[in-house]
Amino acid sequence: MTLKTVTKTIHEVSWSNLEQFVAEKTGVNNYSFVATEECGNDSVHEFKVTGELVYGEDDTNMWIASEGRTWISNDNILDWLCAKGHIEPGTYLVSVCW
Repeated sequence: MTLKTVTKTIHEVSWSNLEQFVAEKTGVNNYSFVATEECGNDSVHEFKVTGELVYGEDDTNMWIASEGRTWISNDNILDWLCAKGHIEPGTYLVSVCW
């Protein structure tokens, strides 16, 4: 018997590197992936990034203008980064370990 597998390309990033990258690209220095995702230690979170904003450009701009004081999803942040050409579309795994 042969094990049927599929080879895929994924982009893996640590939560802390993502937070620094988001701060650099948006100016939102208090962004917390962990708080937004409400996740715990030793976890991995998968996102399908397409560049299509879940909450739209206006909500994303409001989040940036408020310096992160309004809520927006991690999905939307990743899609915004893609739409702006900062990251490629695809599957992203964000690992959380502290």
